[in-house]
Amino acid sequence: MTEVSVALHSTDPTLSALRRALRHSRHVPWHLPVNFESVHERCLPELMAAARQHGDPAPRLNATHKMFMTREAALKLDVSAVPGLVLRPLEPRHAKAVDDGWAYACPGSEGMFAAVLARNPGLSWGLFREEDAAVEDAAAGERGSGDREPVALILGTWYGGLGILYTAASHRRRGLGELVTRAASRALAQRGLDVHCNIVYPNPASAATLAKVGFERVCDCTWLHYKPPPSSPPPSR
Repeated sequence: MTEVSVALHSTDPTLSALRRALRHSRHVPWHLPVNFESVHERCLPELMAAARQHGDPAPRLNATHKMFMTREAALKLDVSAVPGLVLRPLEPRHAKAVDDGWAYACPGSEGMFAAVLARNPGLSWGLFREEDAAVEDAAAGERGSGDREPVALILGTWYGGLGILYTAASHRRRGLGELVTRAASRALAQRGLDVHCNIVYPNPASAATLAKVGFERVCDCTWLHYKPPPSSPPPSR
C-alpha cells in the first residue's frame, strides 16, 4: 500500500489546535500508511498519542537534528577552487548520481531528483574531475551525456533546505563535502533564503562538516511512519 506524506506543525504553545486536528480532521488519512515529515520535537508527543489512538502502538521513528544558518552568514561563505576539480551546478542528467548516493533510494526516486534539478537550477552542486568536466562540456546537449559522475554532491531545494550530501568513498576526508555544502548554502542565500537541513543521528561525519561550514543545531525533528491496523476502514464522507 502506498505511503502518504503529511506535514504538520503548530505555533500554539498549548498544541490544542494540533491535538484537535489529529483526532478529528479528515485531512489525515489514518486508514492509510502515513509518513509524517520532519515533525518538531514539541509536536511529536501529540502525534505519537494520535498514532497509538488510531491503532499503531509503535510507529517507526527516524530522528534528526535540525541544523540552521542565517542568510547573512551563508552569503559570506568562501567557495574556493580545489586543484584538479571543477565545482558546478548539477543538472537533471546527474539525477542518477544523486539517487545512487541516497540511502533511501526507491523506485521512482531518480525521476523525482531529475524533476527537482530541472525546476531548481543552480541550487544543487557537484565537484567533478577536470577531465570528466571537459568530457561533459564536449557532450553537452547530446542524448546520453552525463555519465561522468561527480565525486561529491549536494542537493539544494526551493524551500531553503539542503538534502542529500554524498562524497565518493575514494575522495573522502578531503573536505569536498564541506565545499559543495558551502556552494549550495551560498546559492540559496543569494535567493534570499535562510538555509537549513536535517541530519539523521548519529552521523558524526555530516555533523562535523556542517559545523565547519557554520550551521547550528536548533531542534530535533522526527519522521514518523504510521501503519494502520489491518481492519482500518476509510473515513465516511
